[in-house]
Amino acid sequence: MGVFKALVGAFIVGGIAAVIGQGFMVFWEGVLGPVIFANLLALACLGIIGGLLVILGLFPKIEKFGGLGAGLSFGGFCAVVASTFAATKSETGSSGKAAKAAFMVVLYVIGTGMLLSFLVAVISWFVKRGAV
Repeated sequence: MGVFKALVGAFIVGGIAAVIGQGFMVFWEGVLGPVIFANLLALACLGIIGGLLVILGLFPKIEKFGGLGAGLSFGGFCAVVASTFAATKSETGSSGKAAKAAFMVVLYVIGTGMLLSFLVAVISWFVKRGAV
Protein backbone atom coordinates (compact mmCIF):
# COMPACT_ATOMS: atom_id res chain seq x y z
CA MET A 1 0.00 0.00 0.00
CA GLY A 2 2.95 2.33 0.59
CA VAL A 3 4.04 2.24 -3.05
CA PHE A 4 0.51 2.94 -4.25
CA LYS A 5 0.22 5.92 -1.88
CA ALA A 6 3.56 7.28 -3.13
CA LEU A 7 2.49 6.93 -6.77
CA VAL A 8 -0.84 8.66 -6.13
CA GLY A 9 0.91 11.48 -4.25
CA ALA A 10 3.46 11.94 -7.04
CA PHE A 11 0.66 11.94 -9.63
CA ILE A 12 -1.36 14.55 -7.74
CA VAL A 13 1.54 16.89 -6.98
CA GLY A 14 3.07 16.52 -10.44
CA GLY A 15 -0.32 17.09 -12.05
CA ILE A 16 -0.94 20.23 -10.03
CA ALA A 17 2.51 21.53 -10.97
CA ALA A 18 1.77 20.82 -14.64
CA VAL A 19 -1.57 22.62 -14.48
CA ILE A 20 0.05 25.65 -12.81
CA GLY A 21 2.80 25.67 -15.45
CA GLN A 22 0.26 25.41 -18.27
CA GLY A 23 -1.71 28.25 -16.67
CA PHE A 24 1.38 30.46 -16.70
CA MET A 25 2.03 29.57 -20.35
CA VAL A 26 -1.53 30.45 -21.34
CA PHE A 27 -1.35 33.68 -19.34
CA TRP A 28 1.94 34.84 -20.84
CA GLU A 29 0.90 33.85 -24.37
CA GLY A 30 -2.26 35.89 -23.86
CA VAL A 31 -0.21 38.89 -22.75
CA LEU A 32 2.71 38.64 -25.20
CA GLY A 33 1.35 36.48 -28.00
CA PRO A 34 2.83 33.17 -29.14
CA VAL A 35 6.51 33.97 -28.71
CA ILE A 36 9.26 31.98 -27.05
CA PHE A 37 9.48 34.55 -24.26
CA ALA A 38 6.06 33.43 -23.02
CA ASN A 39 7.45 29.95 -22.36
CA LEU A 40 10.55 31.36 -20.69
CA LEU A 41 8.45 33.59 -18.47
CA ALA A 42 6.28 30.62 -17.52
CA LEU A 43 9.40 28.69 -16.47
CA ALA A 44 10.68 31.71 -14.55
CA CYS A 45 7.36 31.95 -12.68
CA LEU A 46 7.53 28.25 -11.77
CA GLY A 47 11.10 28.71 -10.56
CA ILE A 48 10.12 31.68 -8.41
CA ILE A 49 7.23 29.72 -6.93
CA GLY A 50 9.58 26.80 -6.17
CA GLY A 51 12.02 29.13 -4.42
CA LEU A 52 9.22 30.79 -2.46
CA LEU A 53 7.93 27.40 -1.32
CA VAL A 54 11.38 26.65 0.10
CA ILE A 55 11.64 30.04 1.80
CA LEU A 56 8.20 29.65 3.35
CA GLY A 57 9.00 26.11 4.50
CA LEU A 58 6.18 24.54 2.49
CA PHE A 59 8.24 22.57 -0.04
CA PRO A 60 9.35 19.82 2.40
CA LYS A 61 5.69 19.15 3.23
CA ILE A 62 4.76 19.02 -0.45
CA GLU A 63 7.78 16.82 -1.16
CA LYS A 64 6.84 14.47 1.68
CA PHE A 65 3.37 13.98 0.17
CA GLY A 66 4.33 14.05 -3.51
CA GLY A 67 7.81 12.52 -3.56
CA LEU A 68 9.32 12.76 -7.03
CA GLY A 69 6.17 14.43 -8.31
CA ALA A 70 7.31 17.50 -6.39
CA GLY A 71 10.87 17.47 -7.65
CA LEU A 72 10.44 16.68 -11.32
CA SER A 73 8.75 19.90 -12.39
CA PHE A 74 10.83 23.00 -13.06
CA GLY A 75 9.51 24.63 -9.90
CA GLY A 76 10.50 21.53 -7.97
CA PHE A 77 13.94 21.60 -9.53
CA CYS A 78 14.39 25.21 -8.45
CA ALA A 79 13.15 24.30 -4.99
CA VAL A 80 15.68 21.46 -4.74
CA VAL A 81 18.50 23.80 -5.77
CA ALA A 82 17.32 26.41 -3.24
CA SER A 83 17.02 23.74 -0.52
CA THR A 84 20.54 22.53 -1.25
CA PHE A 85 21.85 26.07 -1.02
CA ALA A 86 20.00 26.74 2.25
CA ALA A 87 21.05 23.44 3.85
CA THR A 88 24.71 23.85 2.90
CA LYS A 89 24.70 27.49 4.03
CA SER A 90 23.29 26.52 7.44
CA GLU A 91 25.76 23.65 7.83
CA THR A 92 28.91 25.46 6.74
CA GLY A 93 28.04 29.14 7.14
CA SER A 94 29.68 29.81 3.79
CA SER A 95 27.76 31.25 0.86
CA GLY A 96 30.52 30.13 -1.49
CA LYS A 97 30.26 26.49 -0.44
CA ALA A 98 26.47 26.71 -0.60
CA ALA A 99 26.60 28.14 -4.13
CA LYS A 100 29.03 25.40 -5.16
CA ALA A 101 26.73 22.68 -3.77
CA ALA A 102 23.69 24.17 -5.54
CA PHE A 103 25.68 24.47 -8.78
CA MET A 104 26.73 20.82 -8.49
CA VAL A 105 23.06 19.80 -8.26
CA VAL A 106 22.38 21.77 -11.46
CA LEU A 107 25.36 20.18 -13.21
CA TYR A 108 24.31 16.71 -12.06
CA VAL A 109 20.80 17.13 -13.45
CA ILE A 110 21.96 18.67 -16.73
CA GLY A 111 24.70 16.06 -17.13
CA THR A 112 22.32 13.19 -16.47
CA GLY A 113 19.82 14.64 -18.94
CA MET A 114 22.49 15.05 -21.61
CA LEU A 115 23.80 11.52 -21.10
CA LEU A 116 20.32 9.99 -21.30
CA SER A 117 19.48 12.08 -24.38
CA PHE A 118 22.66 10.89 -26.07
CA LEU A 119 21.91 7.25 -25.25
CA VAL A 120 18.35 7.55 -26.60
CA ALA A 121 19.69 9.17 -29.78
CA VAL A 122 22.24 6.38 -30.30
CA ILE A 123 19.62 3.68 -29.72
CA SER A 124 17.23 5.48 -32.07
CA TRP A 125 19.90 5.69 -34.75
CA PHE A 126 20.59 1.95 -34.52
CA VAL A 127 16.87 1.13 -34.57
CA LYS A 128 16.32 3.25 -37.69
CA ARG A 129 19.26 1.53 -39.41
CA GLY A 130 17.75 -1.86 -38.63
CA ALA A 131 20.72 -2.95 -36.55
CA VAL A 132 18.59 -3.72 -33.53
